Amino acid sequence: MPKKSRSPAPVKQLTSRQLSRWQKEHRRQRIIFVIGSLVIILIVGILGYGYFTSQFAPRWQAAIKVNGSTFSTQYYVNYLRAVLGNQPKDAGSINSMTRSVVEKIQDSELVKQAALNLNISVSEDDINQAIRDSLIKPEEKDKLSETEIQDRIQKFTSNMPFPVDFLKELITADIYGKKLQEKLESQVPTQSEQVKLSAIVVDTDVTATEVSAKLQNNGDFAALSKEYSKDENTKEKGGDMGWVPRGLFPELDGVAFSLSKGTPSQPIATSNGYYILLVTDKKDSSPISDDALQVLKSRALTNWLEQARKSNKLENYLVDKARGSVYPTKLNWIVKQLK
Repeated sequence: MPKKSRSPAPVKQLTSRQLSRWQKEHRRQRIIFVIGSLVIILIVGILGYGYFTSQFAPRWQAAIKVNGSTFSTQYYVNYLRAVLGNQPKDAGSINSMTRSVVEKIQDSELVKQAALNLNISVSEDDINQAIRDSLIKPEEKDKLSETEIQDRIQKFTSNMPFPVDFLKELITADIYGKKLQEKLESQVPTQSEQVKLSAIVVDTDVTATEVSAKLQNNGDFAALSKEYSKDENTKEKGGDMGWVPRGLFPELDGVAFSLSKGTPSQPIATSNGYYILLVTDKKDSSPISDDALQVLKSRALTNWLEQARKSNKLENYLVDKARGSVYPTKLNWIVKQLK
């Protein structure tokens, strides 16, 4: 006899209470899953953000600003590589030289901005020629073929610890500096107010006070200069410095050009000791000697930079002013990049 087919088991219907309980459980599991996923995403995001901010973000962060022109921390690292060469690159060395390196970067940018305002330009040919001149000795120019010269340039640039574009930036800054120096030299006057000056130069304020007291008691300036002055160039001449134009000795200008003839000054503290001055004659305007003019021209760019640093907006984001040192997190990142 053929077997009878079985009827499918009846589907057990959920009660409304069971259905409600199942729906609540399902929603709870979904909420747990979503929350868990968000927590994982949040943790990964925090870890990733921390890694990004500590390892990559400093590369693009502002380290230095000059009138709004920004230089990144990576730029500073490249500059350090160029300056340090094979010198130690530990945290102590970097920390001690940061201020001077930052000032070099700022000065270069001040020079560039001033040069551009004066319509001074630097061409690609200028840059390429500067690279050639730095690598090819004068006596080699007629001996090397163009292929040999290019091979030497290629070998040099491929071994640099920074990009070629950065090398070009450094060379550009140097050329701007030379061109601005030439411009400023051409503006140095060939005649100016001058004083015939004598000086007694000593090392300490105690000695300066002693000499000053003797001068007040009618002591002979020339004799006291021979006895006390440490300036070997003038002491045997009674301290006679000759005719001095304004600007030749910037630290002395304020006193020298306000003294009355024949009246010794009070001691003047300078970076080279203590000066006591005596003006024996004055000229409102007269030709500057060739030697003095060369000195004034050689100082033209330095003097300009001193004034430019005072009148322009310079910002340093590397150094903690309160501590007088590089921020530890930035210093650590910089050291790692230099290894």
